[in-house]
Amino acid sequence: MIILIGLGNPGNRYMLNRHNAGFMFCDYFIQYLNKEHSITSSNGEAFKSEIYEIKNGKEKLFVLKPQTYMNDSGWSVYEFLKYRKFKFNSKNTEKIIVASDELDMKFGTYKIKRDDFEPNKPRKYSQHNGVHSVEESLITLGGNYNYSFLRLKIGVDNRGEGRKLSGTEYLLSNFSQEEQNVMYNDIFPNVSSLLYSSIYSSDAFKKHKYDKINSDDSNELKDNVIEVGNSINETQTTDIAN
Repeated sequence: MIILIGLGNPGNRYMLNRHNAGFMFCDYFIQYLNKEHSITSSNGEAFKSEIYEIKNGKEKLFVLKPQTYMNDSGWSVYEFLKYRKFKFNSKNTEKIIVASDELDMKFGTYKIKRDDFEPNKPRKYSQHNGVHSVEESLITLGGNYNYSFLRLKIGVDNRGEGRKLSGTEYLLSNFSQEEQNVMYNDIFPNVSSLLYSSIYSSDAFKKHKYDKINSDDSNELKDNVIEVGNSINETQTTDIAN
């Protein structure tokens, strides 16, 4: 079983917000898979989540979009994993991927990173409130097992010099039409292809595993990075005020 969790806020008001990049990617990824796989949606009211099931041979892939609002995303994740009797173990026979926006990364960049849970060691939580909420649910469910999950970080910072909005204001602002074109024509197709190959490979969840790196930020990379990419050139970025 593979679980892809997209993070965002529900409703039309937030649909195109930068904070909803996780939701936006999941919507694209579902359509990406729909070309070759059977996809069914189910009533996730009991879990306060939109739920999609993709069948690929014997492997089941579930896509979750928690509808609890960002900061309480972990509630939906907890209830769904408990219901499905998700198995936590060091071999990662069942897998979790969390897709979210990343304000500390430039728009047009993305990173797939393995995150390890080791219950006997101090845990440094994500500063992203939605991811933090999911981490807490995984710790509660995972108990004393060592296991890993993948984080898909989608860079959303495209603020121009001298026009800095606060993080909260900026995350709740919409992507421009030009930015959406870049996301749906470049970033999301690249990430979908990469993620598809990663999630069906057990190697991606193993320690000290990474694939090709094509980023100027290679000095910041660690051995748990699967992929770093830059889908646009610096000259293609746009200012939020435009």
